[in-house]
Amino acid sequence: MKRIFLALTFIFAFSVSIMASDFNGKLKSGKATIELSQNDIYVKGNIMIGGETYKLDGKIDQSTAHMVVLDGEKQVANIQLTENANGQYEMKTVNTSSDYSFPKQLSFSKGE
Repeated sequence: MKRIFLALTFIFAFSVSIMASDFNGKLKSGKATIELSQNDIYVKGNIMIGGETYKLDGKIDQSTAHMVVLDGEKQVANIQLTENANGQYEMKTVNTSSDYSFPKQLSFSKGE
């Protein structure tokens, strides 16, 4: 019984550490704003940048949100959003459509 309790405690602690990042709410940078809604391992939202609004859709893997950036139905880019130790969020563009100029990297903080 004691071993079962220890195993369950370990599994719970491990799952909490994996999902430690909070991808809900508004993130702001000098150049862009991201609004996200997290449901378990899925995340959806919008990014407003350069006067344009794009849809975001993706999954969370450990503490990183891997998202597709969409302009309507057309894929604009793939991004990764990670929370660092200071509570800041770092966005990295993994790849971009040749039709769009999307920033390679941006830093965000929680906004209201």
